[in-house]
Amino acid sequence: FTHPVFLRSKRWRVSTSTLPVFPGFGPVVPDGVGVAYDIRRDQCLFTLTSRSETAYSQPLHDMISEALDEMKALVENNATE
Repeated sequence: FTHPVFLRSKRWRVSTSTLPVFPGFGPVVPDGVGVAYDIRRDQCLFTLTSRSETAYSQPLHDMISEALDEMKALVENNATE
């Protein structure tokens, strides 16, 4: 239990969970992010949190939005073929 890889594996910079109740939860380490999500039939809801001094929430929001837009385009393009 003292191996460096084991010790690193116990530090969660990204903490995620399905959480249908908002506002969500905070990061579990000071330089981390909390990601709560709820997948529904017609929508995906996310709550992203980070400490203000890290400013991780907005860039993560932008990346998740971009990835979801790309997935939507793939599905829509595939549906028309």
